[in-house]
Amino acid sequence: MKRLFFILLALLPIVGFSQVKIKMHIAAQHDSVWYLMRYRGSKTALVDTLKCHSGTTRYLNMKKLPEGIYLLESQNNIPMTEILLGKKQIVSIKIKDLNSLSKTKVRGSKETKRYFKLMERLRRNEMQIAALESEGQQSEKARHQIDSLKKDLVDYGKSLKIKDEDSFLNLFINSLKRHTMQDYWDDFALNDARILTYPLIDNKLESYFNNLPVNAKTINGEIDKLIAKTGDCIEVRDYLIWYFYRKYYSPQYMNLDDVYIHLVDEYFLKLEMENVSESVVNMMATAPNI
Repeated sequence: MKRLFFILLALLPIVGFSQVKIKMHIAAQHDSVWYLMRYRGSKTALVDTLKCHSGTTRYLNMKKLPEGIYLLESQNNIPMTEILLGKKQIVSIKIKDLNSLSKTKVRGSKETKRYFKLMERLRRNEMQIAALESEGQQSEKARHQIDSLKKDLVDYGKSLKIKDEDSFLNLFINSLKRHTMQDYWDDFALNDARILTYPLIDNKLESYFNNLPVNAKTINGEIDKLIAKTGDCIEVRDYLIWYFYRKYYSPQYMNLDDVYIHLVDEYFLKLEMENVSESVVNMMATAPNI
């Protein structure tokens, strides 16, 4: 009995820390290898290589993965599906048709299950909206139908939220809300690093800043407002600073030198940023357009 007790005791850490168990089956997929990718904005990085047999893979990880949206790719680097991983990461997913998620079966994580439901409704509504918008000059009836489809998606998203206010699913649903330029960043949690785990942040930044007046003072003011919204979240703060640096240090914006100067003076020279050495900052400060 004592020997059995010590064997069980030795196994406890393994049981306790085996936090990620994902079983995926996708019909008509026969690759021997799949890739699990993690987003950082619109870019992806490899998390792990998964062995696949007859369209099924089982992924086990002793360490919990960061919450976010993950991309599953084939061995030819073709995107197959995205997966939301929240706090609970023990989940089984069976997809009959990648083009229609309505028959997808998810067991385990409530967040993952509701994410697939949301994606199916989102895909269906956006296809209907695109069809209505492609009719040329929209009739009053078409505009009414489009507004109704958008409202339906908002209401459906609300119905899928879970009680845990801090859940990644809730954050994700909030981020999908459509806004005007005046309240564009409402409900978009720039103070939460999980907002970087899917491409929407890059899409929103491009859409917003490409619709601003081409005026350095206006752009600088909007940059400052946005970075202030990151609060204590250094990861999102630094992501935004680098995003604006890459965007405005380009020939396309040669008449906006003051934006580049503002970024260097107010952020790169004043803040401690990860992977930014003193030599890099000095190079920025003495760049030709300054």
